[in-house]
Amino acid sequence: MKPLYLTLALLLCSCFTQAQIVSLPHGAKITVDTLTTELTVISPGVVEVTKYIGCRPGTSTPNLQLGDSALPDSLIRTEGGGKLKIDTGRFYAAVNAKDGNVSFWDYDGNLLLAEQHRSASLTPSGKKDRYDVRQDFQIGKSQADSIYCGTLPPAKRKNLKGSRVAFGDKAAGLPQRLVSTDKGYSILWNTPGYAGHIDDTPGRQVKKPGDVTFSSTRTTAIQYYFLLR
Repeated sequence: MKPLYLTLALLLCSCFTQAQIVSLPHGAKITVDTLTTELTVISPGVVEVTKYIGCRPGTSTPNLQLGDSALPDSLIRTEGGGKLKIDTGRFYAAVNAKDGNVSFWDYDGNLLLAEQHRSASLTPSGKKDRYDVRQDFQIGKSQADSIYCGTLPPAKRKNLKGSRVAFGDKAAGLPQRLVSTDKGYSILWNTPGYAGHIDDTPGRQVKKPGDVTFSSTRTTAIQYYFLLR
């Protein structure tokens, strides 16, 4: 039988010197394959597989095994209460051995977290798939890389502290994805009286009321989701 403990990231992190890390507190749960598998941060650099059930119903792809260091077939989405729910896709999970932070990469080495230490996290607002922005969500080294209302010119872009972002797709009941274009990424933004919209046409930036865009040099069309601290 494989060991119950996962020592992640020491090998993986050596390949990604520019990694952005999202902190998870001691005891935080990482839920895999719709509640069938669960990882728990038990100490800095160590994640324990605390629950394992098996393959997801209707699929032949095996879920995470006890002792595995990769999360096969998973896409990241958020849950309240410090949990990270992971669905279909192909990603690695890594834990920083020094401070217990957790990061995720796809198999090509692309980091899947947009949040940095200096930016405040999004927190549950009390409604499903709704999260409060505690301050500007900055992913780069300058204010130009922060999330702002995409419909406003730079001189009038506002700080989004106290605003509320919607990740949910009401029709499908699934999290909304970030959309990669040559202008950056877009996310669905929830404003009073407007349902929100994402335009994923390559090369075009979202320009409809209620949308939010942020700047990035990445142009690869990969699905990204924000994670909670």
